[in-house]
Order: sequence, then C-alpha cells, then structure tokens
Amino acid sequence: MDKKNFEAQKKFIQDFSARVGDEVECVEMCELCADSDSLSKMSLALNGGESIWGMLVICKKSVYFYVPRRRLALMSMIRFSGDDAEIEEQIFCFNDLQDLKFIASPKKWFQIFSREKIEFSFLQEDRRVCGEFFLSKNAIEILIKIRATLNL
Repeated sequence: MDKKNFEAQKKFIQDFSARVGDEVECVEMCELCADSDSLSKMSLALNGGESIWGMLVICKKSVYFYVPRRRLALMSMIRFSGDDAEIEEQIFCFNDLQDLKFIASPKKWFQIFSREKIEFSFLQEDRRVCGEFFLSKNAIEILIKIRATLNL
C-alpha cells in the first residue's frame, strides 16, 4: 500500500471514530444485498443497481454499514450505474437491535468465483429484516469480530 492510500485510510478511521465516538478496529469493503422493504427499514437507499456498496465498520462497541457521500479511492473500483451524480452518505448502526443475528456463509471449495457472505437479521416492529454482506475476505474472521463487538 502506498503512503497516500495509507494516509487516506488513517484519516478515514480517525474521522469516523471521532464522529461516532468509538474506536474503529476494522473496515471491510462489502456489498449489501437486501430487499427494498429491509433497506427501507434500515433507512438505506439504492444508488442505482440492485445492491449497495459500502463499508462494514467494526468499532470497539458498535458495528456500522457505511456508504460515504463521495467516491473515496477505496470505492472508485466500483462502477455505479446511472449518471455521475454525487452519492449521498448513508449509515446504519447494528447496536441495540431486537433479536439480532449474524451467520457466516463461507464459500465452498468448488465455488471458485463466488464470494463469502455474512447474513444478518433482526426484528423491527415485529417484522424480520434480513440482508447479506458479500465480502472478499474470510467471513468467519469478520463474523468473530462482529460477535465480539456486539456480545452476540
């Protein structure tokens, strides 16, 4: 990693930590897939396409899904459909949700081109909200960090 990217990541971690009042421990780029009802209940909106690219931010006391307002260097790898309009910032905190569950679904040895995923669900207004995070890294390692943070 070059010095410029390292400094940008360090600044993001410092800024995000200050913003949420919690120390960032891990940031993983991911794709969130969920039905429109689940996204609505999470106050998240699609920015074109059928999924939302963002970051799973694991702090000491909290877990967030975060979509930055502008295209960061980390996000520039992904081509968003539609025009080049500014992407609105979105954030969702997984703390204090009723019946919150995270389940890792690692890819099988024969699934060469598939990605690992972490499924989540929780109850809101007596309805189950579900979704999946698709990751490029080991889902089990990320799940362990999430469960440790949220005491699941």
